[in-house]
Amino acid sequence: MNLYDDEGQEEKVVVTSLQEKKQCGIPNTYIPVRLSSLGKLGVPAVVHVRDYSMEEILDIAMSNEDNNLETLIRCFNNMVYEDIDVADMNQRELMEVLFVLQHKYYSNTIVKHIFVNPDIEDEEELHSKENVIEEDIPISDLSVETLPDKFIEPFSISDENTKVHFRLNRIKDVLEAKQRFLSENAEGEKLYTPVLNRISFYSKKFKGEGEVIAKVRQDFTDDPTIIEKAIEYSKKKIKMVTKYTECGCILKINDKAIDSLDEAVKRYTEVTGRHWRKFNTLLEDYPFGIQPETTFYSTKLQKKITRRVALQFSDLLPAPNEETDKSVVVQFGN
Repeated sequence: MNLYDDEGQEEKVVVTSLQEKKQCGIPNTYIPVRLSSLGKLGVPAVVHVRDYSMEEILDIAMSNEDNNLETLIRCFNNMVYEDIDVADMNQRELMEVLFVLQHKYYSNTIVKHIFVNPDIEDEEELHSKENVIEEDIPISDLSVETLPDKFIEPFSISDENTKVHFRLNRIKDVLEAKQRFLSENAEGEKLYTPVLNRISFYSKKFKGEGEVIAKVRQDFTDDPTIIEKAIEYSKKKIKMVTKYTECGCILKINDKAIDSLDEAVKRYTEVTGRHWRKFNTLLEDYPFGIQPETTFYSTKLQKKITRRVALQFSDLLPAPNEETDKSVVVQFGN
């Protein structure tokens, strides 16, 4: 299954949906997105979404790493016609919505860096300038898998002692996890975020790690160990936000319901590493959404290739000055 198999199929889908929209009173400015989750994760199997307003484009463009997900959810809660909270979506579902908007209104392709030879074992050689090229990958070549009929939430994972009921994670789990960590570490966030922001800023300007660290030290001279402390804080943040996000997926342990994130955190150690390893491999057994492995024609290599492509929300977000609109025309006079 592809997001768009060909122009004929896209037109057929839209015509059918226009008839459906007319019956439901949905304005024609909203386009349908048929989610690969098939309604199994709590949101409708089909949602309708309009194009970004200029205000929403500016809000997204002005967001930063700390609040971009929250900004995206706020915008899409206004853009999606159905009465849902987009934070209740799995991230793969929102990714599909972004891709359909990109294809419909902005571009038939996404730009990604890929390896010429992905089989090189030496990391430095693999990421060398000679082995990395930029490619325009057609959205029509992206493969989409739907959730198998067998998959139902909740699902349980058991060992000899503990039976745990789970659901897949949702965007709201990430937001709640971040908020919990920030409320617990307000002082550390205030102290170390400026340092981490400078590291990120200089990393884009300078290639060598030593040069980046030297530049940051010039900006923070009061504490000679501030960089090391900030890096440790960043590691702690990733670890704890991951833990709290996982806790949001726990519904029941040994038939005792988990009613809050606080309770899930308290009982977190009852869920073993074996439970989580099985949980993390579940999507390999039951894949859905846009698949990372993509086969497309490389214009640079002049042949068809298959590569794993790391997809991110940022690949699909419009910029205020971008001139990639597909269907906007200018006419002078009446």
